[in-house]
Amino acid sequence: MHNNSKVMDLMKDPGTVLIFDIDGVLVSYNYGEYTAHHEYDIKGEGDWSSLNLYTADRCFPSVRDFIQRHGTSNVYCLSQEPFGREDQKTALMSSYYGIAPDHCHYVKSQEEKLPEAKKILQSLHILPDPANENTQEARALKENENAQEPCALKENENTQELRVPEENEREALSAEKVPCPYRVVMIDDNSETLRRYDETGLFATAHVSIFLESRS
Repeated sequence: MHNNSKVMDLMKDPGTVLIFDIDGVLVSYNYGEYTAHHEYDIKGEGDWSSLNLYTADRCFPSVRDFIQRHGTSNVYCLSQEPFGREDQKTALMSSYYGIAPDHCHYVKSQEEKLPEAKKILQSLHILPDPANENTQEARALKENENAQEPCALKENENTQELRVPEENEREALSAEKVPCPYRVVMIDDNSETLRRYDETGLFATAHVSIFLESRS
């Protein structure tokens, strides 16, 4: 059985970027009275889309405590939102968890999460913007992909850039099996979405149930 202790250690590092899903991760997914999906409880007794489902009593104090210990400057949200509830979600993330409104990102479908996550990495200069193909970052990433080597992070005066690691660094990275890059953890409750993140090699991932484990 795989031990997730390295993922939790990574999540506890204040320098790690944490990107949380919202529904089922930062807010309870038990919406209905007798069902998880509120629309099946209401059954035509009103327009459920007008209800505010995002209130503090539906959040998780233990996860809030974790985020507060981590610090919110490197905490982001990435949520599927096809019903126009972005403002409700953002207000709750800000008031309850202390997550900055401009750190809250929304997409219409689960499939759109990965491209949006990459945009967040580009905004943080962890991943180069493909629109700037001639930048040093873009060239380094392309060389890294062609070489099929683990990536390492090179300190810059203002940011951290991806580059192809030296031979001794590749050996160390391979031995430790460090995620590439290992500054970002995606936390979600959707296994298919987590799999999409995993397959890129760009993110460490954690299912939300990691917060139920004692070491969190």
